[in-house]
Amino acid sequence: QFGDRNRQRLSAQAQDDVTFQSLGLTDEMFDITKRMDWNVPTAVQRLSIPAVLEMEHGNSASSLWCEGPTGSGKTGGFALPLLQILINGRKRNYSSDRQ
Repeated sequence: QFGDRNRQRLSAQAQDDVTFQSLGLTDEMFDITKRMDWNVPTAVQRLSIPAVLEMEHGNSASSLWCEGPTGSGKTGGFALPLLQILINGRKRNYSSDRQ
């Protein structure tokens, strides 16, 4: 269900219009993509990044499966949003501990 909805949304957008930030990554994660010289998200990343980010809020399925050839962006498509979720959780916990 999520994949179908996301595919429809992405097919309506030109590939060049999709950025890592438009997929929901923070500026911090966007800086990482720039340092890695990733300019435009791959098809796998355009589908997986928003799906993983939605899992944090319980708005999506609890599991996600993806396949693609080597170099298709699978690792980045999962690692970037997971790192963002972990960093955001740590920041929330740190700020609540300080109050």
